[in-house]
Amino acid sequence: MSIEVIIKNGQLFKKPLQISDLTMGKYAYGSLDGSWRNTGELVEGYNVLYNPNRIGRGIEFSWSNNVKDEIELRVNFISTKYDMDMFYEVIRNILHVWKAKSFVHDGETYHEEDLDELCRLQKGLNLKYMSELKQDGVMTIFGAMFPISVKYDKLANYGITNDEEGYADYLHELQSKDAYYAVPVVYQLNEDEFFGSYSVTATTDTIFPKQAMNPIMATNPKTGGPLECSLFVVTLVSIEKRQAVGRMAFDEFIEKARIMECPEFDETHVFLKGLSEEEIQALAASEHIDPLS
Repeated sequence: MSIEVIIKNGQLFKKPLQISDLTMGKYAYGSLDGSWRNTGELVEGYNVLYNPNRIGRGIEFSWSNNVKDEIELRVNFISTKYDMDMFYEVIRNILHVWKAKSFVHDGETYHEEDLDELCRLQKGLNLKYMSELKQDGVMTIFGAMFPISVKYDKLANYGITNDEEGYADYLHELQSKDAYYAVPVVYQLNEDEFFGSYSVTATTDTIFPKQAMNPIMATNPKTGGPLECSLFVVTLVSIEKRQAVGRMAFDEFIEKARIMECPEFDETHVFLKGLSEEEIQALAASEHIDPLS
């Protein structure tokens, strides 16, 4: 569930937006790759704007090299109050830059004087939506930096207790870590099968999955259905040697690297403190089978 806003340029001689009209000197942006990780790059199409001091889910915006007629902005529910504040603040600034008298908010026309009340109402609806999450299990939240796995009941509790600050703290704490978010690079194993390869690089802190997972929303090019890997491996990379020095089955790496003893990151990942060059070399030299050899 999301809130969508469209703003049309109200100027006679239409002035294109600059990215600074959205960042306003305090926000950051980036596009999301195929694994929903923030690249830090601005691209044609959809990007994410976020507050680097309060990283939540951010807001989505459409962009091109010459945005001068209209712009589309979107904020998703299960966002933080800071995401909501940023959303309506950016709308206000664009209205001023483009001298626009109104904007379309979920199909209805509003004016600048409506922004504060809209923000208040949507924050309340956002908390209500969270409080009514009744499912069991784990939900994937697509954050501004990468996906986060959270139990439904944890999310619901933030809504039930109106703990906007606690929820914002939780998302920011996870996403502000300077670590590599590990996802599998997919290769074709044979005509009908694929395998996924995770990389672990010496001295690099890594957000590593507890169990191998197929890429999010990836499509099998042959069938058009979800892409599923029949095998997962972990490739060990040396910084000193600037190359891969070993490879082993995913489950074997989990055991040898004692992944399940690492601090928990979220419901499906651990925080793997960067392995030293010596540890990487020791794993590569350990007795194991390369499933691709």
